[in-house]
Amino acid sequence: MKKFAKLLSMVLAVAMVLTMFVGAFEYKDDAAIDEDKAEAVYAVYDWAVMQGNDKGEFNPKGLLTRDEMSKIMYALKEVGLDVASYYGGFLSVFTDAAKVPNWSKNYMGYAYIQNIFIGNDQKQINALGNLSYVQAAIVLLRAMGMENANNTYKVGDVEYNRYEGPKWFNNAVADGITNKLFEDLDISDFKANITREDVAVMIYNAVSTNKAKFKVADKMNDIVVGTETKDKVDYFELADGTLYPIGDLKVADYIGKEVEFSMEDKEIVSTIKVVNSTSIDTTIGAIVIKDGELKVGSDVIVKKADLSKYSAYVFQNGAIDEENIEIGTEKNAAGTKTNLYGWLDVEANRTGFDFQNATVIVNSGKKIISIVYNPVVFVNTANVVVKPEVDGKVLTGKYQVTLPDGVTVYVPELINELPNNTWLAVSLNGDTAEIVGFPKIVDISKLSATKKGSGVNAVYSFTVDGSTAINVADVASAFVYSKDYQNITDETLYNALAGTGKNILVFEDKIIGLDSQVSQDVSIAVVLDYVSSYSGGIEYVTMDAIVDGALTQLTAKADAITGLAVGKVYVIDYADADDGDVKKGDMTLTLDSNFSDGYAVKQFVTALGEITLNKASADRTVSLTGKTLIGYDVQTNTVFDVNNLVVIGDSAKLDGKNIYKGALSVAISQHAVIVLYDIGE
Repeated sequence: MKKFAKLLSMVLAVAMVLTMFVGAFEYKDDAAIDEDKAEAVYAVYDWAVMQGNDKGEFNPKGLLTRDEMSKIMYALKEVGLDVASYYGGFLSVFTDAAKVPNWSKNYMGYAYIQNIFIGNDQKQINALGNLSYVQAAIVLLRAMGMENANNTYKVGDVEYNRYEGPKWFNNAVADGITNKLFEDLDISDFKANITREDVAVMIYNAVSTNKAKFKVADKMNDIVVGTETKDKVDYFELADGTLYPIGDLKVADYIGKEVEFSMEDKEIVSTIKVVNSTSIDTTIGAIVIKDGELKVGSDVIVKKADLSKYSAYVFQNGAIDEENIEIGTEKNAAGTKTNLYGWLDVEANRTGFDFQNATVIVNSGKKIISIVYNPVVFVNTANVVVKPEVDGKVLTGKYQVTLPDGVTVYVPELINELPNNTWLAVSLNGDTAEIVGFPKIVDISKLSATKKGSGVNAVYSFTVDGSTAINVADVASAFVYSKDYQNITDETLYNALAGTGKNILVFEDKIIGLDSQVSQDVSIAVVLDYVSSYSGGIEYVTMDAIVDGALTQLTAKADAITGLAVGKVYVIDYADADDGDVKKGDMTLTLDSNFSDGYAVKQFVTALGEITLNKASADRTVSLTGKTLIGYDVQTNTVFDVNNLVVIGDSAKLDGKNIYKGALSVAISQHAVIVLYDIGE
């Protein structure tokens, strides 16, 4: 996790500097925290009272010193993170004042003048001594005002404060029980040293039962409505205008959702987390308001009795399309999008719109319905203009892509390295686009079609290879960015079977057009490198790869990849059903069969339709029919056109230039032939 640029000055319950982390926070030693104490441990984190060490550890079974407790009490009782410097001077009354660490002098001084720590009969403050359960209780009880001038007792003629004298122990334990400080704790010896997680529980109990006596950080709850960049720092923007640093968080995990974090004295003191939000992945066409209820398909999401309590946000392409509108149960008079019913009605009538994926988010706390819709559009590299983004004189790593309709978006992938006339499926998110797949060119001869009825009553159905159903999407030009795109309907597709010289363009199970390119029944990826990351508890893998002969980057869920390894060949597909964390439509990578590598090239001329290989003095001839040819220069990290490679005898030429034959090696699989050129250092 990336750390906040600003280090908060609050010293933690151990003598270390607090480092705030951006992210869905979890201590690195979370497994060591007792399950029934975790709520308290993370509550005191949110309150900026106990936040572990600079390694992200809480050390739940560790013991607590008196000066550490003084810092905790300052955080509980005072607003702000800086302790006044003059407090330390009050410690001069103690004989062991010199033993108090510099970092805690002011906190111990504060605790003394506030009657939290008063020292012993020998005039010692014992800053580094461990705290027992009963002593921790006394500290909290004093902070709650339980020991005062009206709450003393006498033994003979001697008057004692409540937690002094011969009855101090019994009084402290009795008051701790009365004030519920020991709830959820199993204490067999109140004089034993208290652990850090048990201190957290006692603090949690104290604040829960007597919050007015403490000043903990305030919680912020609101809806994430967008992002903003300020002084080159990216922030989440909440509905009330509050900004929260994004750090390395994934925007898609938060947009449209109710979130919570803590602030103290206008400073952010905790991580952000999603609360009161339920997400339903669906399609736009499945979201309906019918019979006074909000439904996804036939499932009721918000009942009729509650619908009027909700308002709605609609996010499209990463930005707000409609803000805080009524839900509504019918069109408004103007027939526009001023309520959610009207928005759905207008959008659902757009051609091809209903198959597009969307997420419905029910924020039950704020009574907000969010619909997050990042359309998948289809674009051909022949129709885009790519320019690298430059900040000053430095390349940012982003590329500006201008689509045929003039829209400019950014992509992290190097689209300019993809071959011309390559179809891409791209998900738009604001001004940024992410490549989510590669539509396939499928031989139209593999398409079977039936037609029942005629004219406007005609009903068509389509299959590929007699088994795989294809749902034809009448995709509007809004979703296909190509100058030469032929809008496809059931009728035009059916008529195309008569012989247009075109093949069908397919993404997942949708026919999105007709194309004159040579069919490519499977998409092939060769993994060059990869890195894992986690989001929402799900492991994702980002891979540098060669996809169908072009360098690019892929991201897929780890569970959707079989046998991940560098140098292996994978068939790209899309899940046809939910399976655990892998959802229908997610990209899948399946290890290609019959993989073998380490071959030398004996003869290669693509016009011959085969390649002759040699391994361990044995020749092998491999047909190139039906295989994707991939050429990769290891040293320069570039791809080359294998069709321009000629190897005959001892001669090897690429693009008409002599190359070193001994630097060539070949890997083969069922669907691919990969030629590597590695000249070495």
